[in-house]
Amino acid sequence: MYERSDGSQSVPRVKSSRAVATKLYLVPGSVSEVSQGNQVNQPSVRRKRCAAFGWREVHSIPVDLKYAVLLRQLSCIGRWGSLAEETERIKRHLAINWVIQRRDDFGDPRENFNRDWNDYKNGFGDPAKEFWLGNENIYMLTNNEEYILRVELEDFEGNKRYAQYSHFKIYSEGDYYKLEIDGYEGTAGDSLNDPWYGSNNSPFSTYNRDNDRSSLNCASMLKGGWWWKSCGRGLNGLYLNDPQDLTARQGIVWFKWRGWDYTLKKSEMMIKPKGSVSSSNK
Repeated sequence: MYERSDGSQSVPRVKSSRAVATKLYLVPGSVSEVSQGNQVNQPSVRRKRCAAFGWREVHSIPVDLKYAVLLRQLSCIGRWGSLAEETERIKRHLAINWVIQRRDDFGDPRENFNRDWNDYKNGFGDPAKEFWLGNENIYMLTNNEEYILRVELEDFEGNKRYAQYSHFKIYSEGDYYKLEIDGYEGTAGDSLNDPWYGSNNSPFSTYNRDNDRSSLNCASMLKGGWWWKSCGRGLNGLYLNDPQDLTARQGIVWFKWRGWDYTLKKSEMMIKPKGSVSSSNK
């Protein structure tokens, strides 16, 4: 892609060649385009996108690296290399945990997690701080192969716990990004698979898309998008500095560990291809 003198953009015509096939994703939330060659991977275009937001750039990737689109946010970290170098960086990154959600105290202004359906679909926040990768991205990633979910938590006393699930995927937007998890192990308790207030087999809900089974709007009441079932607790609520604030139930809550009305200091949700895991990092 290049810029004309009037500021508009155009995709250059290039010769077809399977050896250099790449897929382009114009993000966030736009339709993907397929092109050939890496001529579109121009620094001026990338810099403009990166300056706007961590993953708002045009990223050129090999077609056979089917889930590399989700590394577009890494495209602004470090220097740009050749397509081969970028591909190797992608492969190295996929060997470690891939963070899809992070909550922590990065000072003011706080990231707002009480967002609408489209924001949760496309992703938001700063990948180096608090963020949500985006339901569409998570769907694309977890439907390519088997994934593991690991949730790492920390309270305000410095205690840490984890919950790991050997099976994790979400369904498409047509199924409201329904969550499917199984195979719990860990030290935090199995909040996601609680039969009454967990999230397994539940669709995603936001304040403007109420898909939970409760008569209440759980996302609106608990201040964040989540796989709500019956207004239990989730990790996308308000960030509060007092763990036992009167509104703590609207915070970052893992009820099987610290209870229903204790909001946590940190949470991080990470996924990893199942085939890349030899043993749990307990």
